[in-house]
Amino acid sequence: MKRFALTGLAMLAGCAWSNSLYQARHLTQDATRSERERRPGEAQQLWGQVVVKAESAYARAPRGVRGAEALWLAGNAEAHSDNCVRAVPYLERSLFSGPNAPWSQQLLLELGRCDEAIGGPTAASVYAMLMTPGTDATVRRHARLRQGHVLVLQGHWAEGAAVLAGDDTVPARLDRATALAQLGRTDQALADLAPLLAAADTSIKWVG
Repeated sequence: MKRFALTGLAMLAGCAWSNSLYQARHLTQDATRSERERRPGEAQQLWGQVVVKAESAYARAPRGVRGAEALWLAGNAEAHSDNCVRAVPYLERSLFSGPNAPWSQQLLLELGRCDEAIGGPTAASVYAMLMTPGTDATVRRHARLRQGHVLVLQGHWAEGAAVLAGDDTVPARLDRATALAQLGRTDQALADLAPLLAAADTSIKWVG
């Protein structure tokens, strides 16, 4: 009888763990949708619930892929709540536990963003981990832009300009122009800024 009771308790604990992880996943989807639909207050409440459910799932089963997923969900939720100090430990532990997990690329993006936000020294190297052929093209391009921005902020002018070479987005042009100007390549910096100046004032003809 005692054996059956223990088995029943184990099954209940397993169900509670599975249900917590399931709820954390679905709350993440709901929070993401609320952000996309510009309902920030609702999104923040949902992200808070994600953390609670993910922590509960991790406490019951901290090992393996599902433990890594629980850490990822909690870290992602904290990052979206602008609480990067709490997010980074979750994200780092999740990456260590499941380096090849399906969410690893998005995790690295969030880890890089959070490292930027808290002024950490490793953001550029985190983004560099996404500069591989196997990375999703959209993720890789976003990581490249962020890496270039970080390098420019850190005063690595030549590296930043090289990373951002050929990108015509406004942020890339501004960062690249800053780097080029610091390198003494003023003409190239002005050429990068010319389209932006022309767009800002169409009454002036700018020569690039």
